[in-house]
Amino acid sequence: MKKLLMCSVAALTMVMTLQAKDADFGKIYTECGLGGLIGSTSSDKHIGDILAIITNVTFDLGTTASTSYFSSDNGCYNKKAKTAAFINESYEKLEKEIAMGSGKYLNALAQLSTVGTDISQDTYIQELRSNFAQILNTADYEKLSRYKKVEKLYNIAL
Repeated sequence: MKKLLMCSVAALTMVMTLQAKDADFGKIYTECGLGGLIGSTSSDKHIGDILAIITNVTFDLGTTASTSYFSSDNGCYNKKAKTAAFINESYEKLEKEIAMGSGKYLNALAQLSTVGTDISQDTYIQELRSNFAQILNTADYEKLSRYKKVEKLYNIAL
């Protein structure tokens, strides 16, 4: 049993090493893991990258960054996953800022959601506020669980 475990670990290490040869470690540490989520909220890309690297190295020596990179087909460039995680982590702040129409969390959500689209962040925020107002005005909104509220915001955010 011990030999089987050691062989499995050795095989996995070889596969990861082969994949790592093709990986851009700069992108892994700036776009993946907890650091990738936190760093992507910065309006200054350079500061966001530094924040991402520091976060990834400080919290777990980059384990979540490399794991999230190697465990997904397209590395860490999954906009939906980043957006879902961001909404889940900051829902209460987003709820307030969407109602007010401004704020750093709302701006970060707009930035995450409009990457790769032709929609301006201002237009995105206007549409998001309108759609979120409709959700807030439903009779059962207050009775919804936090998870359901997060899910509803996610569904209109993308």
